[in-house]
Amino acid sequence: MLVAVTYSVPRPQQYFYCFNTSSYIRIQMTFDLNSQMPRIGERAEILVTWYLRFNGFFPLPNFILHDGGVSKAPGQQLTEADLLAVRPPFTEEIIAAPDGTIRTAIDRRLGIRKATTEVLITEICSQDCKFNWLSKPEGDQRVFFSYALRRIGFWQENDIAAIVEHLMKHYFWESGTMRLRLLSFGIQRETSRKLPDLIDQITLAETLAYLQGLFTCYGEKLDRTGKYVVSDHHQWHPLVSEIYARLLGHKVPRQCPTEICEWLLAPEVGSGQSGTGR
Repeated sequence: MLVAVTYSVPRPQQYFYCFNTSSYIRIQMTFDLNSQMPRIGERAEILVTWYLRFNGFFPLPNFILHDGGVSKAPGQQLTEADLLAVRPPFTEEIIAAPDGTIRTAIDRRLGIRKATTEVLITEICSQDCKFNWLSKPEGDQRVFFSYALRRIGFWQENDIAAIVEHLMKHYFWESGTMRLRLLSFGIQRETSRKLPDLIDQITLAETLAYLQGLFTCYGEKLDRTGKYVVSDHHQWHPLVSEIYARLLGHKVPRQCPTEICEWLLAPEVGSGQSGTGR
């Protein structure tokens, strides 16, 4: 039987405990899912950030493009990149287990190429897929993409202008073993041709479908000696831990990716009847 309780501590944190007959897991909660749930847009960004992390990317979320007063008033930002991400060419996760090793799978929707450094500039939407930078004047686009490429840091300054021109025209750039792409995440794919066909689109439900299969790598396993837990994932973001529980039915009846997507993007959302006693 699984029983879960919470208690408050003097610092602005809570701890979440899961007990069964033989062990317990502690997950530190950085917010109370009932009262301090991130806004809808942030939930989508957290989901996609961790989706890319599990796929081997090193993400830089909420990247602000600053302005010193040249284009806007001092203190105002030029714009924001929802997520910049880099995936090294040979990254892999191999988990040692009593009955062999576990290799985590990469989502085929990302189109990862072998032995290639993948660089992404992403837009993450709580509505249909889009890419806001492309709706701006070309001069602004050049500033935005140049700023992002400098921060990513793979290219010398005298190469950036040509890469940006190619990116604005074709929505990707590649050379040798490096590829740079634009990628959009949203509730549904954009089908009215507002988003160029060359920009890949992935729905939030598809990211959850991938996580549903991946999370079995970190959960409870069986071998000749009985059950063991690969990871207690106590340092994952609390929202990701909640998604983990719902996908695998650890605290609530198992839910499908579509149901979790609806829960995740509801105007008011909490942990609900997840056994926390709140």
